[in-house]
Amino acid sequence: MDSLVGMKIDIEMLKSVLGQSLKVGTVAKLDADKGYRIALGEDDDGDEFLSPWMPHPETSKSSVPLEEGQTVGIIAPSGDLSQGVLIRGGYSKGKESPNSDLAANVFKDAGVTVTVKSGALRIETNGVTVVISGSGFAVEGGGVTHNGVNIGDDHKHTDVVAGPDLTGPPQG
Repeated sequence: MDSLVGMKIDIEMLKSVLGQSLKVGTVAKLDADKGYRIALGEDDDGDEFLSPWMPHPETSKSSVPLEEGQTVGIIAPSGDLSQGVLIRGGYSKGKESPNSDLAANVFKDAGVTVTVKSGALRIETNGVTVVISGSGFAVEGGGVTHNGVNIGDDHKHTDVVAGPDLTGPPQG
């Protein structure tokens, strides 16, 4: 009988740890040095229950900070959230995907959209679009300069002579 009670206690402990091993919530607080605190529901008084500070879920190769309200998960195999790992979650209301084309990789932040699709790179910002592809390099909107000299569609040339002669370089 004692072994049956012991097994029941073990099962209850395992259920408790398993229940604590993965938590899903939204980013509630952000701090450049500390990381993020995640809203995981409410406590017994009805106040927001926040995780401990979790470090940024990033590598040394990139930095794409989480935003307040973004869905995330915490994996804590021991059940101790302070020893957990923060993982990015899916999209949610108010934090929709910037992309409806599943054949494209899209990054959108700070007024810039970068799209990679079918061997082409497209960068869009403030009415200017740059496309690099197998067809070449194209710029739409805005001006184009090289080493501070206008080489756009409205540039002027020096040493213009009527007839078949070539012009001089673009005017600086």
